[in-house]
Amino acid sequence: MRDGSLHAATTYATAAFGVRFAITVGKLAPDRHWFASETALVHQLEIGDPDLEGEGVQFYLPTAAYDADGNEEPVPADFVDWLATSPHLQVVSKRDITVGGRPAVAVTVRVRAETVPTVSSLCHEKCVLVASTAPDAPFRPLELFASSIPWTVVVVDTDAGQLLISEESGSVQADAKKLVATLQFLP
Repeated sequence: MRDGSLHAATTYATAAFGVRFAITVGKLAPDRHWFASETALVHQLEIGDPDLEGEGVQFYLPTAAYDADGNEEPVPADFVDWLATSPHLQVVSKRDITVGGRPAVAVTVRVRAETVPTVSSLCHEKCVLVASTAPDAPFRPLELFASSIPWTVVVVDTDAGQLLISEESGSVQADAKKLVATLQFLP
């Protein structure tokens, strides 16, 4: 997988990301365009539609979490519990799923905008910082923006730690879920 356009009916494998996996791009709608970016990073990979401000799916191997005030803290032992107990998030649903043949948990949350403290310098609007991927991408941690639209974060245990998959809501969410459903972990 290299930075650039992804084509339908093609399987791509990660090159630098800390967990090796492959995904297969299925048939795309005529107006859909998938683009992989930041593929040289170890802790972060983004696949999205650049025509829709990058809406898509992001893969994170966190190096830290954030406390309720937006300060980095050690990676939690259980990111599912971290999401479920955050004072700034409301859990909409939580369900057991399988990703790449491994057990995973999909946690859908909504930001409680009224509880989010002063905007962090990392956010352009009210958001909840979830996970850092420093030093790879300290400018783009996993952040959930305050909106009426819920976010789904899938948590998968791997040999490299917990893999967080953020499926952004919006017009590409169904396609993002289909892409994640094709994920196969590689040796």
